[in-house]
Amino acid sequence: MALTHALRAAEAPAPSAARLGAGQEFLLILFFVWVVLAAYSFLKKPICVLGHEIEQSEIAQLLSSRARIQIDLQPSLAEAGPVLAQTASEPRESAPARAVDDTPQRILILGDSMIEGLLPRLADYAKENGHTVNAVIWYGSRTIDWARGTRLSDAINAHRPTFVIVVAGSSELFVRGVEKRSLAIEQMLKTVGSRKLVWVGPPNWTTDTGINATIERTVGTDRFFRSADLTFERKRDGIHPTLSSSEHWLDLVTGWIVSRSSVPILLNRPSKTGTPRPNVRVFAPPTS
Repeated sequence: MALTHALRAAEAPAPSAARLGAGQEFLLILFFVWVVLAAYSFLKKPICVLGHEIEQSEIAQLLSSRARIQIDLQPSLAEAGPVLAQTASEPRESAPARAVDDTPQRILILGDSMIEGLLPRLADYAKENGHTVNAVIWYGSRTIDWARGTRLSDAINAHRPTFVIVVAGSSELFVRGVEKRSLAIEQMLKTVGSRKLVWVGPPNWTTDTGINATIERTVGTDRFFRSADLTFERKRDGIHPTLSSSEHWLDLVTGWIVSRSSVPILLNRPSKTGTPRPNVRVFAPPTS
């Protein structure tokens, strides 16, 4: 009887090792060997056995170099700036497309002498996108000049614009009590009415006394393009931007109209230049 029980015990599988197949046992052994080698590779000094130094594996070097590569590929947010900081973050859903008015516009650009440099490029944009352009240039004009009298309302009635671009403020960089000009700006907005409007601020050649802040506060950030912070190449007078600088200036304005203003219209970049000068009415500087 005892012999029978012994035979049965010998035939029964071992509680742990027999449950693993030969392949699994081999993989398990390899895993433990890898763990031991990896741990040994991180030791600062190799172990000597019977005068022989046991060589360390390169596992630690591989792991540390891979970590360095991953770190180097991630730019520092402080150095990358806002654009790279966004690309380094988690992917975001793209912003919904803006509703751009792609219907042909009757554009009226009016204001001071800064229009001279902007007009040729604006004409190219108009031709490219199916718009028409008319211009009223009042040399040396100020917001108070446009607010009083009928010159602004006459231009509106004559051209019936659907989109108005005001370029004014350059003659008011040194005005004292500039906050009072908000009343003139409000009167101009009232005359323009519900038509689409953007205001292109003056291309400052020096620090102003507050005209840019006054215009932006009155018109609204979504309709005011601040030019004061841009860098321009100037003509000999040191005031007016050169023609090439004005062209770049208008490219920035049109890009802002489409992407950031509250009145986006179709303004694809022109494929051709040299459009004939549009209809322009010119007035001499104010006498007072």
